[in-house]
Amino acid sequence: MNCAGCNTICKPRARLLNCHACEGIYHIECLNIKQQQYSSLTEEFKAAWICLSCNNVTRRGRSNLLKPVRSTQIPLDDNMNMSYEIEGQTPISSYNPCTPTTPATSVHECVALETGATFHDTGTT
Repeated sequence: MNCAGCNTICKPRARLLNCHACEGIYHIECLNIKQQQYSSLTEEFKAAWICLSCNNVTRRGRSNLLKPVRSTQIPLDDNMNMSYEIEGQTPISSYNPCTPTTPATSVHECVALETGATFHDTGTT
């Protein structure tokens, strides 16, 4: 039988783990398990071991993602602010000194602020 990790033949004396869910066989090297660690595993653990792929599917299958967080929707009103702000500070995400209405004289300042570039006045416009 082939290893589900590397798809090479599993030799009879190889140290392997069998997935309890999908019956896939894995070399311990493919699972990044050292021989010393493998030797310390109990037979019960080895018999019940589930590979990463099956473990992820099992977790997803038991999740409650389809259950609503709330039974009813709370109506939003115009006074509600859903962003995180520290009182007295401008939120970083809303801070933008360069807006579409920025005067042409401050465009250089905006570009310099955003890119770290410096501009020198050459006297021409």
